[in-house]
Amino acid sequence: MYAGLQTTAARMITKFGIARTLVRPTGATYDPITGLPVTPAPEPSESSVQAVFVGITQAWTDKFAIQAGDAVALVAADGTEPKQNDTMDGWTVVAVEPVKPGATTVIYRCHLRKQ
Repeated sequence: MYAGLQTTAARMITKFGIARTLVRPTGATYDPITGLPVTPAPEPSESSVQAVFVGITQAWTDKFAIQAGDAVALVAADGTEPKQNDTMDGWTVVAVEPVKPGATTVIYRCHLRKQ
């Protein structure tokens, strides 16, 4: 039902935003027999997302612990879903709020903090 809205949002974010590299840390993996970390540790995964930075609204200030210098980015929901602790071009994802009026996620609103 909201697929058309998701497509329109992705098109607008692509038009007015820029491509960003989203890096997801993989964390250590452990040998199930010894319990020791496997070396070398797996490389973090990278994916490209389209994002546009927007102002922080009062609703976000009331909802999250906003600090000076924080930012909000709208990320198109046509690819990788941002997660807490991902990084995006020098910013750490503090929180993610999917905007989904129904079953379809239209965009992701991401609270970012400069690293």
